Amino acid sequence: MDVSLVRTTVVHLHLFKNAGTTVERGLQGHFGERWSSFDKPTSAARISQAELVEFLQANPSVQAVSSHHLRPPLDDGATMSWLPILFLRHPIDRIRSAYQFERGQGSVTPSSTAAASMSLGEWVQYHRERPRSTQCRNFQTFALT
Repeated sequence: MDVSLVRTTVVHLHLFKNAGTTVERGLQGHFGERWSSFDKPTSAARISQAELVEFLQANPSVQAVSSHHLRPPLDDGATMSWLPILFLRHPIDRIRSAYQFERGQGSVTPSSTAAASMSLGEWVQYHRERPRSTQCRNFQTFALT
């Protein structure tokens, strides 16, 4: 394999409420126009590695990308190599941060509507009673598998 033909890209896997906005700002500050965010319109969406490759091929100047919807693993290929960045916050700190974010967000989603009228404990219980909610139950584990 001719290493000079391999494109190396910094990939920030931005997990909700895991200090990702700070990382994004740092990447954007360093890379400027060579940084891009790549997400889909809905919060539960996922981006595959193939979609990432397609995005990068369409944007050849991008050297760093952040995405809420991209999940590991990322496998190096014949033409692409990845430098992944991923931060994990302590789960209790992450829950508190998610609650505060959604509480201040207003009634945008059922979760933010609940956060606006509930205590942190009530909001956690609300999510634990929702069958498909991972917000307060193994969020990071689900996001990484």
